[in-house]
Amino acid sequence: MVSKLQLLLILCLSLCGNANILYTDQVTDLTTRPWTHLVQNGDFNIYRNRMSINNFRLALGDVNLILNIPRDGYKVFIGPDIETVKNALEEYRGTYFDTSTFLSGTSNVSLPISETAYIGILSGSNYDISIWVESFNGYRIAALFLGIYLFIKAKSLVKNAVFYYTTGAFAGLLAGFLILFYIAYRFLPKKYSILPMYLGGWGFITFILNLFWSEIKNFMGTHIIYMQLYVALSVIIMMAIFYRNGPPSDIRSINLCQWTIQLVGIILIFLSSRMVEFAGTIIVLLISFYYLMGPVIDVLGAAGKVKSKLFKSPPRPRKLLTEEEYEIEGEEYTRKELEKLKSFCASPGGDAWKIISRVHEPQKLASFVYNDEDPVSYIGFREDDFDIDTSSDSTFGDSFEREQIELLKKNLRDSKKRHRQSKKRNQKEVLQDEYGIKTMNFLTDDEL
Repeated sequence: MVSKLQLLLILCLSLCGNANILYTDQVTDLTTRPWTHLVQNGDFNIYRNRMSINNFRLALGDVNLILNIPRDGYKVFIGPDIETVKNALEEYRGTYFDTSTFLSGTSNVSLPISETAYIGILSGSNYDISIWVESFNGYRIAALFLGIYLFIKAKSLVKNAVFYYTTGAFAGLLAGFLILFYIAYRFLPKKYSILPMYLGGWGFITFILNLFWSEIKNFMGTHIIYMQLYVALSVIIMMAIFYRNGPPSDIRSINLCQWTIQLVGIILIFLSSRMVEFAGTIIVLLISFYYLMGPVIDVLGAAGKVKSKLFKSPPRPRKLLTEEEYEIEGEEYTRKELEKLKSFCASPGGDAWKIISRVHEPQKLASFVYNDEDPVSYIGFREDDFDIDTSSDSTFGDSFEREQIELLKKNLRDSKKRHRQSKKRNQKEVLQDEYGIKTMNFLTDDEL
């Protein structure tokens, strides 16, 4: 069964592509607005952008700067005021090597979600500049609800076999890239290979990846068969390793996996919004709801038990049965128990020799077990089986026991009578159906 949370997640993911239906995106061309052009100093220009929309409405959206300009022919500086932008320009002119130029893969730059932003552009080429306000970003909405789902369902996902093997497949793909990096590191000279990483840090690593990204994409496009073979082999190998080890069984491994999945969910929630206040509020509410709701429910349950003990509610009035309802209910209960007895005697778990040794008429028991008729009507009891001796030495001399035996005999007579009536009724219906069919055939033949 699909839970309500899963249905909500699927609905939100399906609406991600149609988020613009709720709010229309705004595109503002700053080139055609002279009042936004504040500073012009040769190849360097500063523009000002003022937001006309509430910042909270952009909690799951983006503000993008779109430049119609060659990729390597510009440099963008963004700040809250003009002085910050000018200082960033001076720092840039004082550097001899800037890796961020190689990292700008497109001419779209994300702007901070604030009321006013100052944009400095250094370029010798002609360009057009515009601001694109995206009220809802489908990827951010998907990341938000995926993070909430992972955080809440982490405990059940750890024990889910499908999620376990899917994680193994993704781990296989990542492990292949890590192995390639390790092999490349082993072939590099040991003394000088790590020095650029120490000096440049992650910026140098991203610079190298961006430098060779076009070659990597060309290789993947021209050697698609080898890429498919790599993906298939890595997934099969990791699936075999995960199958060999099996899902985590001890409580510590389960807790570690659960906390890891919840941490991934929190990271997704934090990255789903550019407003730190919005993402932080969602995370705090989610953690409070998850870890405090359990104790609150336990306290409310204990309070309810104490209240029920101190303030006992009056007993509900029982429904009294008529004699006919009592007989029908007794017959249904007897039929249910006799069906259990039949299934037990016919099951492999029943010891046939022990059962036969404890009954007086084994043939009667076998006929009862392997017969398909109604067990209540086929039980085979006769009224003579309950004849009692009215003498004083009899075991059934008590008047109450005699009344019970007489009542049981009466119920048996009524049950047999109803069974005979139902048989006659069924036979009558069969005869009527046969007569009707013969009549129809006769009329049809007569018409012919």
